Amino acid sequence: PIGFAAMAIFAAVGLLALGARLHAPLGARSAYAVSTAARAAPCMLTSNDFKVGLTIESEGAVYKVVEFLHVKPGKGAAFVRSKLKNLITGGTIEKTWKAGESVQPAEVEKLEVQYTYQDGEQYVFMDMESFEEIRLTADQIDQLPYLKESCEAQVAKWQGRGISVGLPPPK
Repeated sequence: PIGFAAMAIFAAVGLLALGARLHAPLGARSAYAVSTAARAAPCMLTSNDFKVGLTIESEGAVYKVVEFLHVKPGKGAAFVRSKLKNLITGGTIEKTWKAGESVQPAEVEKLEVQYTYQDGEQYVFMDMESFEEIRLTADQIDQLPYLKESCEAQVAKWQGRGISVGLPPPK
């Protein structure tokens, strides 16, 4: 059994180590500080950050995460299986990522719009601030059966083109 004096020495050493990490010189960075700084990078995500509905850029296209599963096999490295919807073409793909692999989030601008009319296979929305028309196909509208003329919606734009529409919740 460890005596009281030995326990006091272990506790003091632990507190000294903690104090050294918290009060390190300004230029010195502990491993803890480096790891938290790396996680705080605003522009990059990792495959561990996936959530349903997350919009990412990959291979020159914009995708929305539809499903994902973090797999930790008994042997080998962990990985993330994902099902992604291409927001431009409407198609879906399945992609496997290494756990912790860097992913570029898509810079998506959201606009308040009003649905005005259907023109053939395209649905026309009007930006309420600039009165600009935004045309989208049925594949780009998730809640198409609930879309009525003159209803308000929110259009997501990526690189200047409309990619998806979201309707507000019912009142």
